[in-house]
Amino acid sequence: DAKKDGGAGSAGIRRGLRTRRGLVVTEIALALVLLTGAGLFFRSLLALARVDPGFQTEQMVMVPLHLGSNYEAAQRIQFTRDVAARLATMPGTEAVAAGLTAPFQHVGASRCCIWHEVRAAGGVEGADPLPDVMTQPVSADYFRTIGAPLSFGREFDVSDEEGDGRIVIINEPLARHFFRTEDAVGESLEVGGWGTFTVVGVARGVRHWGVSQGIPPAVYVPYGQWGAFADSYTLMVRSTADSETLSSLIREAVWAFDPGLPVEEIVSVRQQAETEMAGQRFLSILLGTFATIALLLATGGIYATMLQTVGQRRQEMGIRMALGATGSQVVGLILKGGLALTLTGMLFGILASVGLTQVLRAWLFGIGFVDFWTLAMVVAVLSSGALLASLIPALKAARADPVDTLKVE
Repeated sequence: DAKKDGGAGSAGIRRGLRTRRGLVVTEIALALVLLTGAGLFFRSLLALARVDPGFQTEQMVMVPLHLGSNYEAAQRIQFTRDVAARLATMPGTEAVAAGLTAPFQHVGASRCCIWHEVRAAGGVEGADPLPDVMTQPVSADYFRTIGAPLSFGREFDVSDEEGDGRIVIINEPLARHFFRTEDAVGESLEVGGWGTFTVVGVARGVRHWGVSQGIPPAVYVPYGQWGAFADSYTLMVRSTADSETLSSLIREAVWAFDPGLPVEEIVSVRQQAETEMAGQRFLSILLGTFATIALLLATGGIYATMLQTVGQRRQEMGIRMALGATGSQVVGLILKGGLALTLTGMLFGILASVGLTQVLRAWLFGIGFVDFWTLAMVVAVLSSGALLASLIPALKAARADPVDTLKVE
């Protein structure tokens, strides 16, 4: 009995072994938590990469321009048209448009623009008014420029900007809310205190505030009628020219009409989309690095503990083998001890990981209350490491000669 279950040695050695086992359990739990965190951010990153933003991010740049108070409303409209017309004739240009803001110019909670209450003038009975709907002034060819063809109806043209027709383009979420159908062309809306407007087009839906955001109801209005009040706007240019050439052409076009106007930023929309995911990518790498270190520490801790256990129980193993125990039985006995440490650490780690998921949900995309897939993968990785760390000392004990083992003391 004194030789069984680590009973050999002094009370101090046994206390040291219990302390080591406690540390191993802690290391396993910590490794599981860190691996789960890294897995959650990686899965969120993959989910973001699969999201359709509703428009084409490739080969498009946005150019914020601040005209200042030197321009009257009519001058702002004319300046916008002149620059767009000049850019349209330059090599590689496929489309040019303007808007109060461009998609992905402001991401997440960083929002701007005009917000109005919108209600249906003749929609389905019972459709509640929407108190805060983005009203986005855009120029002709806006949807063609961003690569988001309309589902129904038509885009604005130059005559819409010059005239005083009360028309709007809406997106599909707003159409479904008020009219229970996406084909809302010809329907009427009341926009704030501006009166009633006729829907001439329905957009499929653009994730204007970033890939991690949804597609809220939106109203698009002619820039010439609504956007002239703002002293800032954004040009959007779709071009096949390389970035350096395109930047030079854009500055040339702007400075041809106002040599003193600053053109500080020419931002690739594709790069802007990647910037939004940079935070999650960094956290995935950071947590992945710490998780790898924790996994190595936990695996090493299990190996060292099992090795010490085998050393302390070497006479017990010798007696068992002398009495007929097989090598596989000895291996199973050692693995049982390693498995007990692993399962204990995993139990605490899983509980902590579930809590971690709830804390991180605000930074994650496409992750439910508990991500069972990530937990399953992490448990499999940890179990494999623990099994390997326990197997090596177990095989060493099984290959020992029982006669030599019993002669040690």
